[in-house]
This record gives sequence, structure tokens and C-alpha cells, in this order.
Amino acid sequence: MKKYLALMCVAALSACGGGSSSPSTQSTPTQAPKSAQALPSADAASALPVAAKSEKPESGKQFFSGTNSSDSAVAFNHADWNKITVEGVEVDLAAVQGESFKNGWRDSVGGSENKRLANFGGNYVLHHSTPDAVAGIVKTESQNNYAFFNGNFTREAEMPKIGQAVYDVSTVSVRGTLAQAYGTGRLTADFESKKVSGSLGYFNKTLTVDADINGNRFSSVTPTAEIHGGFFGSAAAETAGVYQVGKIVGTFAGQKQ
Repeated sequence: MKKYLALMCVAALSACGGGSSSPSTQSTPTQAPKSAQALPSADAASALPVAAKSEKPESGKQFFSGTNSSDSAVAFNHADWNKITVEGVEVDLAAVQGESFKNGWRDSVGGSENKRLANFGGNYVLHHSTPDAVAGIVKTESQNNYAFFNGNFTREAEMPKIGQAVYDVSTVSVRGTLAQAYGTGRLTADFESKKVSGSLGYFNKTLTVDADINGNRFSSVTPTAEIHGGFFGSAAAETAGVYQVGKIVGTFAGQKQ
């Protein structure tokens, strides 16, 4: 399905510039970020979980952009994983309340000003239905979009060493500045062989996943696609990540079955 995106943001979550980009997890903007004002909650019962302090994860990519090639466009706070900095503006994802829900995603597309990200004035898509991960897409006033993920990464000592785990995930993808699509996927982690396999749905197509696990992260880079993800919560209970296929960028999140 297609939706207009004015500004997009997510519940654990890289976007591209005029060409493909290289996302980064440890980029730091050159100027001190401004603090985004918290948005009022429309429903206290739907308040999002408060982020716990996260162990610093293994290094790896955590965002893609379809419109901006800068590696420093998005920075992540691993002490409070609900906070990210986008183009120099700090955003508290825990304060975001969405208009609608689709496979665990909430968004502000078509919503009023008070449903948008503070200091951006535009749209977002956010996945925050899992307790230890956040993922999403944010589109800024500069018309750049960013697919990202973050969360409470599983501690190295708690990563399973044997056995397999199956994760049912939901996805959201964006192409350029006009089209977005929701989808689903299934990933299987083999902790003994340190591999992640499966598929992710995007724009009525299927992205095959064949990734290598390194610590509490996994990744796959091919000539046509790139995938980066991580494990979150106790004993790798959750997963989230980002992907890029040509000019399309997207993010995914889900829990162990």
C-alpha cells in the first residue's frame, strides 16, 4: 500500500540520500542536539515502555537512508535506547503516540500536528509493541527519510550458544519520498552455526535473508541488498533491524515464537 510521508519515525529504529548510503551506529552530530519536546499522550494506557539501560552493543549499522548519504545523520543513545538524534535533533521515542496500528506499527501519516514528532512537524512510522526494541522510519523537514532500529541489546553472556529460535516479524519499507508499504517476515536464528535465515516482505516482494551472527548482531551484504539486525532482551527474546534494496529502505521488528 502507498502512503504520503511528510516525516516518519519508530517500537527499536536507516534511510538513503540521492543514492545509496552507509548507515552507522556510532555517528555523532557535530553540533549539540536540541531537545525535542515530549508529545502529550492521547491515552495513558497506550503509553510506551520506558527504556532500560542497555549494554553497549557490538558495533554495527543501525540505519539506512533513501535520501541522505551522511553517516552522521542519525546517532543512537545506548544508555536510553528510546532516544535518537536525527539531523541534530534529539527525539524521545517513548513520548510518541501514533494514529493507527498495522502489524504492530503506529504512524502519524494523515494525523494532526499533535501526533507528529516534536521539532520535526512531519510524519513517522514507529514499532514499539515489543518491550526491549524499537524500530521505525522518520521523515524530516529536509525531506530525508531514515529507517532505523535500537533497543536493549542482549548481553553477550545471555546470548544462546546452541539451538534455534524463530522470530515472526513485521516490516515497513519506503521508496523515495512518496511510497511506503507494510509487510511480514520470518527469521530463524541458528545460534550454534551463527546464522540467520528467512525472508522479509517489502512492496509485495520477498527479500531472502542469509546473515552471519556476530555477538548480539547479524548482517548480510550482497551486491543487491544489505541487512543489519540485532537481538534484544533476555536470551535474545526479540529481534529488529534494517535493510536496503536499491533505493528502497526498510526496518523490521518481532519476537521469538
